[in-house]
Amino acid sequence: MLAFAAAAAAGLAAAAGLTPAVRTLARARGWVARPRQDRWHQRPTALLGGIAIFVSLALVVTLALASGLAGASWNAGPARLLAGLGAAATLMFLTGMVDDLGGVGPRAKLACQTAAGAALVAAGLVYPVTPSPAANALLTVVWVLVLTNAVNLLDNMDGVSAGVSGVGALVLGVLFARRGDATAAVVSLSLAGTLAGYLIYNRSPASIFMGDCGSLLLGALLAGLGAAYSQGAPRHSLAAFAVPVLVALVPVFDTALVSFTRTRARYSLAQGGRDHVAHRLVSMGFSERRTAGLLYAAAALAGGVALLVDADPAGLGAWLAGAIGAVLMVLGAYLSGLYEYSPDKANSTGLRVRLLAGLVSRPRLLEAGMDALLFAAAYSGAYLLRYDGVLPAGHAGLLRATLGVAVVAKAAAFAVAGVYRSVWHRPGMSDLHRIARATLLGELFTVAAVVFLFRSSEFSRSVFVIDAVLTALLALGARASFRSMELVRGALTASGRPALVYGVGRRGELVLRELAGNPRLELQAVGLVDDDPDKRGRWVHGLPVLGGAEQLPALIRANRAEVVLLGTGKLPPERLARVQEACRQAGARLVRLEVRVEPVRPAANSAPWRVPAGAGPHPALRSPSPRQAHEAPAVLHPEPTLIDVA
Repeated sequence: MLAFAAAAAAGLAAAAGLTPAVRTLARARGWVARPRQDRWHQRPTALLGGIAIFVSLALVVTLALASGLAGASWNAGPARLLAGLGAAATLMFLTGMVDDLGGVGPRAKLACQTAAGAALVAAGLVYPVTPSPAANALLTVVWVLVLTNAVNLLDNMDGVSAGVSGVGALVLGVLFARRGDATAAVVSLSLAGTLAGYLIYNRSPASIFMGDCGSLLLGALLAGLGAAYSQGAPRHSLAAFAVPVLVALVPVFDTALVSFTRTRARYSLAQGGRDHVAHRLVSMGFSERRTAGLLYAAAALAGGVALLVDADPAGLGAWLAGAIGAVLMVLGAYLSGLYEYSPDKANSTGLRVRLLAGLVSRPRLLEAGMDALLFAAAYSGAYLLRYDGVLPAGHAGLLRATLGVAVVAKAAAFAVAGVYRSVWHRPGMSDLHRIARATLLGELFTVAAVVFLFRSSEFSRSVFVIDAVLTALLALGARASFRSMELVRGALTASGRPALVYGVGRRGELVLRELAGNPRLELQAVGLVDDDPDKRGRWVHGLPVLGGAEQLPALIRANRAEVVLLGTGKLPPERLARVQEACRQAGARLVRLEVRVEPVRPAANSAPWRVPAGAGPHPALRSPSPRQAHEAPAVLHPEPTLIDVA
């Protein structure tokens, strides 16, 4: 372990020393990235930081192996590992360097990436996840293409790509060390240390970028090391497939999200843009450094799950891997709505693009897919809870055989119950009741289908009870998570004049919802005021009830409130007078939020719209006379308005 730590420390020292030299050279030769509209950085920044990463890593690995640091416990194929990794990494480094200095066309870059994948296959570093060697070789080449481009796309904000790749390399180093593969462990930990040294200069505000020569290099190394891990895992096992994906989960998720949203908007996947995961997190209100930290934490969490899958590929590790997939589906659905593409700038055409855009634009299919992952997590989680995480042999086989049946049965019940007729991420009380009914119906379908198809097996009735509870919790929690993320975003991006809301009744809740969802009011609620002593110290919609009318002047000053909104319509005249006097003393404006229904004039050359007689008690909804209908027909477009309280 000390030798592995020494390799990581040597990588850190080498990169920390070489990166400033490369930065100086790049600035002197004019190798800098200029600010562009589709890029994030705002000032010219030195390029080719990948040179420091490549040279540092090559130097440290060469010295470590020459000194016998890993020679005592080499496995049977260290030369094959080093040859495959070296060839693929060097080819990607040179390709990226040519692209940084002069540009490489998409076809030429694709050919070089394919050649890097072929180099890994020729060295025997193939993902053994299918029974067919040819399919495994093709899958390896495709994975190299995916990962090199994914890491390249992730390099869109200071410190993100290097930090996430460093976390992945560290996890791989731990996996190899635990297995006893010293050569691969030295390479992985040297890479982790090298990236840590490079991050000293690449974190926000970055003074150097790695460029394509760095991002393509990292993608090839992670792909090759992932193949080396799969070589030592049980063939065709979950670990052989899931661990490399989990190690590279952040760049893969970023690429999948960008591909999905751009395809839906008919934008080219090859162009740059500010629509990546990091940019969307910044739009939620996180700073650049905090965004990078969140992505590091996500990579570390996925790496922890990878360690569990390696140790327990058929139990808790497998369940956590599936749970992460469900969480990412929900998170991706939310993040996809944080960037708006301009329809007039769509630049991808053709039948294939139209078909793909039509497919990914069907929200009900996507909602059903997200729920299917939740159903699978609930059903497998019920078995794990019932048997304390260790499934008996008979029940492990029964779970594998019945999982698909349970998912299909629940999906059918949710469709029959009408769950997908409502908006997935904006559930109301009626939707919650509908989900509860669908859960019970789905469990009945599941029990009937499983018992009918596998009647000779021995079932645990408590599994179905736990499954029903987990299904309801996950389905409701996933839908409520959108509201939670909106609250986080609102808290991070809150702006406007600070305001106190007087009244915590039904109207007060409506006022709070309107303030949170209507930035045009330019008000930010900072606290609540209510005269009911039982509500003091409680929280409503994330805001505390600070006191009553008698403390209002002090509360206005303490919270620097510029506005007091009346959230109640039941205020006696004497109390209203007291509130007005308190606002006058503290220099705050007292207003009331009203939603009005008013008649508007028709657009030019439009036929008048008449409201049927008896449509409602409000004057604006009554059937107007012919003259009124022509001059100002009534339409319902209520706009909240702030009214000063006289």
